[in-house]
Amino acid sequence: LKNSYTKNEYINLTDPPSPPENYTLVGRGATWNTYYDATTGDNVLDTYPEQVNYQQTTGDWQPINTTLTPTSPGSLANTYGYTMGDTQGPYAAYFTPTFQTTWPIAFAYNRSNDPTTTVVRTKLTTVGYIDPATWTTHILQNTQSSQGQFTGNTATYPGVFTGTDITYTYENMQLKEAITLSNTTKTALLSHPPSQYGRGQNTYLVFATKSDSLGLTPYDGQNP
Repeated sequence: LKNSYTKNEYINLTDPPSPPENYTLVGRGATWNTYYDATTGDNVLDTYPEQVNYQQTTGDWQPINTTLTPTSPGSLANTYGYTMGDTQGPYAAYFTPTFQTTWPIAFAYNRSNDPTTTVVRTKLTTVGYIDPATWTTHILQNTQSSQGQFTGNTATYPGVFTGTDITYTYENMQLKEAITLSNTTKTALLSHPPSQYGRGQNTYLVFATKSDSLGLTPYDGQNP
């Protein structure tokens, strides 16, 4: 806003004002927008610390829209049971209405509209204990039936485990998974301590996730 600033002067860079009506959009990139101010003749560049636009197959750049919406009837995603999703970003994400399916979450890293190609499909499967002294495990519970609740950019599956909700958030650069444990979970764990199953005091509570990379081969840096 100015050519120089004094010491300890605070400037809000995270919430710039929307371009006024006399601004004309000139171009977009992954992390920037350019405008022309017809009143002053200035060219204005807005830059952002993360990606705000995504490139369509036509090569055009469009603003990322993180809102989850119903998939189109007859689309490949809908045919495979994914009724909600988002394809208006650098990746696509699809969700089934219930968590009790083989693959309730599909992450398409190239915005594929086919949830069986170029995607990583995933599901949280069990919660249990693992004793690092012996690497022995004990499964406490498998995932329970849960109906998805979709609001804005989030998909929440309540009660996947006792007192435990799973929330997926579609963000500009990532699909974020959050596991929220309640006091009900705490009570259940206190009544089923690791010692009850012959596990040591340093035992971890773990959540197991299965995934299907559909032909992708993970590497540890060099080796498969």
